Amino acid sequence: MSFRPPPQVGNKDKVIDWLREFEKEYGYANVAEKWTKGNIKALWNLEKEELKKKLGSEEGSLVYEAIHGEGRPAKKQKLGNPLFTNILEVVLNLRKTPPESLQDNIERMLEEQKREQEELTSIDTNIIRHAGRKPLAVIKEHVLYVRESYRDLYHIVTNENCDPKFLISGTSGVGKSCFLIYLLIRLLCNKTDATVIFQPVGGSSSLLYCFKDSNLFVGDFEEFSEHLYNSKTWYLVDGSVPEDVIAKTVVSASSKSIKYRRFQEFIKNLVNKFCMPPWSIEELEACRLSIFPVVPLDLMLDLSDEAGGVPRYVLQIPASIIRQENPNFEDQPVVLNNQGVIKKRSLERVEEALSEISDFRKLIQCFSENAQYVEFSSHLIHQWPDTFYREQSLSWASGRIFDKIQKKLEDSRWSNLFLKIQDPDDPSSSRGIMFESHVLHLFKLGGQKFESRRLGENENDPVIYDKLTIATKPTTKYIRYANQLTGYNEKDIIIKPTIRNFSAVDLILTPNCIFQITVSPKHPVKQSELINIVQNMLAYRKNPNAKILLYFIVPDDIYDTFRYQRYVTPKKKIGNDLEAFQAVKRKSPILRNVEQWVVKIKMAPEMTVTSVLNNAMAVANSCL
Repeated sequence: MSFRPPPQVGNKDKVIDWLREFEKEYGYANVAEKWTKGNIKALWNLEKEELKKKLGSEEGSLVYEAIHGEGRPAKKQKLGNPLFTNILEVVLNLRKTPPESLQDNIERMLEEQKREQEELTSIDTNIIRHAGRKPLAVIKEHVLYVRESYRDLYHIVTNENCDPKFLISGTSGVGKSCFLIYLLIRLLCNKTDATVIFQPVGGSSSLLYCFKDSNLFVGDFEEFSEHLYNSKTWYLVDGSVPEDVIAKTVVSASSKSIKYRRFQEFIKNLVNKFCMPPWSIEELEACRLSIFPVVPLDLMLDLSDEAGGVPRYVLQIPASIIRQENPNFEDQPVVLNNQGVIKKRSLERVEEALSEISDFRKLIQCFSENAQYVEFSSHLIHQWPDTFYREQSLSWASGRIFDKIQKKLEDSRWSNLFLKIQDPDDPSSSRGIMFESHVLHLFKLGGQKFESRRLGENENDPVIYDKLTIATKPTTKYIRYANQLTGYNEKDIIIKPTIRNFSAVDLILTPNCIFQITVSPKHPVKQSELINIVQNMLAYRKNPNAKILLYFIVPDDIYDTFRYQRYVTPKKKIGNDLEAFQAVKRKSPILRNVEQWVVKIKMAPEMTVTSVLNNAMAVANSCL
């Protein structure tokens, strides 16, 4: 795109119009006004010094260059965030020794670095760093931790068969913006001719950053419009509404943002919506070692027990507090005497969100994802996607958060939750978490008996019915890892994961019961994770041939039709295919004594006034 040439005749109106366009194009003021104060002459007849004297030194020089074809005059250099320059430096450094194929450039180069430097660990294959330790835009650290989900989503958005518009959403603070930085770096490394325009938080009215031909340009939307209306350009938008352009568009946005009306125009015809999961404890630990070593391991674990897998609260905020108070110990472990204070400050927003749940109505609003409540509910309830990052379910950020909410709510309000769960046709993703909350509530109360049915692996297996009994007021404990089960050697202890770190278990009851809570008729079990749990259970440790009972707790509307659930294992990745799961070809011998059962939770209306209210009262009394 080039600015049109000046008029070829000395027509005043045409000259003035051209100068006004010049003002708008190059960001100058009063150029046309200065012109009208002198004699009207054709612009091409004026010497450069005359133009400089008439219009001003810089303006006159630019007008002269435009007239005499000395190329498009350089615009005023817009000042942007210098941290984006640091990203370009990372890209140029990664390009220095390209492999034979640029495909998967980052992984290959990091693998080469690993082989060349014996001191590198496996964690270093999951990081991208600035060689000069300069902070990168958006993440504000010199190192970027690369999650497995980042790689998966990269393969998704670069699939040429996909529609070119993408939305990456998920729980606040799990790294959606960091993914855009990873995507930016990888696009520029893998596709040397790529043009990538990054729009930071603030919308298209703020400055945009255009990466092209190993250069970085800063400008506004109009300046880059030619690129944005090119289908080969990448348009990455962080936390704001994108413009309707032809470029391949990838937007990261919080659940709160996408609920607002101005976002709906982009979403209404959107095909590709994906959800980024919270972090596992293993990911948090790897990131801590690589980027936030000032945060002690025990503090990180305590924070994750409360806030769940959100690095913003578990790593970033505590690291900022520690660095501020210990400026001489950058990137080194620090012995802290005030961990309690740091923990409290790191969890301020979580505690504020808890304080908002003052009545049952607000709890229901959290489940409904009403825009007014998403801002605080996202600190309490997390979004978890399926294997392909599409379908999502809601889960409590941590078991401790749910326990605190139980204590806050008054007795009778649990009946309202019960009524809400009864709708099996609820199209939202909230029925699962509401049902889970109800079941956890009943287990904490104890003194319960539930109808159960054994699930036969074969259709001809005999049907066996029984009663599942939960003792009154059972002891509840928490674990972070499966091997921590070895610390519990008594019967009738309910054990809960601190966060959703076990996909094969929601609850464990010693010595031999495993529980999965679901509202879906299909709930496949990951074999490797179940094996890890079974091997550490009290009954198995005493006798490897002991019977282990795997219970699926379901609402009564799917109880009668619920069938034996298959064991699955991850597929191997081939090319750009995402990791998915397939039925195991051979069940592990460790699971030979695992029986599957289904448990019915009655959802009949007649229970709401009597049983549920009485249960809620008993729980309230137990909390006194």
